[in-house]
Amino acid sequence: RDIGVTGVQTCALPICLGHRNEWDGRWSYPRPCLLVGDSTPLQALLPSMVHPVQSSRSSRAHDAGSPCCICRVKERTSFGRFPDNRFAPAGQAFELTRCAGCGLVSTAGEMEDGAYPEEYAAFQAPRSRGASMPSARQGRRGPAHLLRHRFAWVHRLALPSRPRVLDVGCGSGALSLGMRDELGWDVVGLEPSRAAYQAAQEAGLDVLLGTLESRSGELGQFDLVVFTHVLEHVPDPVADLQRAREITRPGGHCVVSVPNVASLERRLLGRSWDAWDLPRHRTHFEPRTLTLAMEQAGWEPGEVGFERYSVLARSLCNSLWPAVPYEARMQRLKLRRLSRSLGLLLGLLRTSSAMTLVAQRRG
Repeated sequence: RDIGVTGVQTCALPICLGHRNEWDGRWSYPRPCLLVGDSTPLQALLPSMVHPVQSSRSSRAHDAGSPCCICRVKERTSFGRFPDNRFAPAGQAFELTRCAGCGLVSTAGEMEDGAYPEEYAAFQAPRSRGASMPSARQGRRGPAHLLRHRFAWVHRLALPSRPRVLDVGCGSGALSLGMRDELGWDVVGLEPSRAAYQAAQEAGLDVLLGTLESRSGELGQFDLVVFTHVLEHVPDPVADLQRAREITRPGGHCVVSVPNVASLERRLLGRSWDAWDLPRHRTHFEPRTLTLAMEQAGWEPGEVGFERYSVLARSLCNSLWPAVPYEARMQRLKLRRLSRSLGLLLGLLRTSSAMTLVAQRRG
């Protein structure tokens, strides 16, 4: 309701969620006022945790040079500056902009060499079948559990008995291993990182070195193309979705999983939100812009699904110990059970930090 500030009280902890801008109808979220005990505000304990969302009214539109990949509009408004919580020195921040036409959020500027260090999680070698797989996309669960829960979409697709699948940006092959070994699918991986490509080869996967742009002419036809937390990394996601459509058989499917920049955790955690992954994430989708991108590329998108996924614990670590190396920081606060329960709740409320869209090829 247009009443300025909405107060929600749970267990005697009053929380200021946000207010609605009467000019453009958008909701913005200031620093949350969560009182610990009787009088200590949460922001006093975690001063760097949250960051106000900038309204388009206060940000002057400017010409970004290159047009938006979805609507081709060049004008952008500032979305704010946010840090690389994983590898960059403390204090370094990256500018994000929002398209004045469709609202797509993008990372400004070009990505410098060395943005992907060797210890990047998706590059680490997957373990053997049935073992835990230490990939950022897989967490610490085995492939059977992950395919049943976090990647439950695999069981809802109308596919041939042994479909041919392309895993774009497969990393070291963790998801590809699950689809091949647990489901019996014919899986081909495509990976631009030589280190990850070699790790996937050593795991026994059928993998190609390169990108959709460089290898699409020699890939053949597929029943399913998968982008699992990959599309946000590419310079032009609509172009890659179009290339994926060209190598998909009629009636085939495309599955895209990306972080959700419109999630409740992102709005409340702000700068510390662990799914920013700047500057490696070039595009930051919300459900509407992800659907628009799929439609622009010639796909028939279904309904956006929200993963049972929370980054609360990792984001709190980013706020409390920003100067500590990322992996060591993650060991200081372990809230797996809470994160699992919160992820389930956020998924049911359709506002979790990760979302998945399944689309079918038109024509």
